[in-house]
Amino acid sequence: MNEVLPDYFYYQNHLDLELVESGFPELLKELQGLEKNGVQVMALTARSLLIANRTIQQLRHLHIDFSKGDHRIKRIEKMNFGLAFPSKYKGGIVFCSNNDKGKLLDHFLELVGYKPDIVIFSDDKEKNLTSVQKTVEARGIEFVGIRMSALDEEIKKYDPEKAAAIKRDILAKNPPEVRPYVGIPSEAKESIAQAAAAA
Repeated sequence: MNEVLPDYFYYQNHLDLELVESGFPELLKELQGLEKNGVQVMALTARSLLIANRTIQQLRHLHIDFSKGDHRIKRIEKMNFGLAFPSKYKGGIVFCSNNDKGKLLDHFLELVGYKPDIVIFSDDKEKNLTSVQKTVEARGIEFVGIRMSALDEEIKKYDPEKAAAIKRDILAKNPPEVRPYVGIPSEAKESIAQAAAAA
């Protein structure tokens, strides 16, 4: 884990994202247009808050902006949820880190004092759908889960040798002595070490 994390943060800070679903930015805008009817749109990601700003930047580059959400929840934007791993709400996105998404959503709803009639949640992992469903239904809220499967076939085709070659090519452009923790705030290094120790 200690060897993987510096590379992971390096990639996130130097590479752009690609859309899996090309129509998502338009769909998001349509959903956000329903906010006058009480529809609240937000994101819940397993990404670490250590790359929160970079994630928001990457998404905006793809014309995806979750910050246009309900202004009632802006007051908790800088609040940490007090769970095992650092996490917070920022720019319309809950950054969960390694925390359970259902448990974090439970904390979030409690802090905001918000009880929607229904939660429609999509995720590529079944465990996250199950966790969020458990939380939502325990609060007496209707739940609709959608598992995103667009990358299932690509994941099956994963080639470790090809991945290693791509990694070598990327890292060759940057000397090893400048790679560790590139783009990571110095105060974040302790959290990275804690995450590595817990893994």
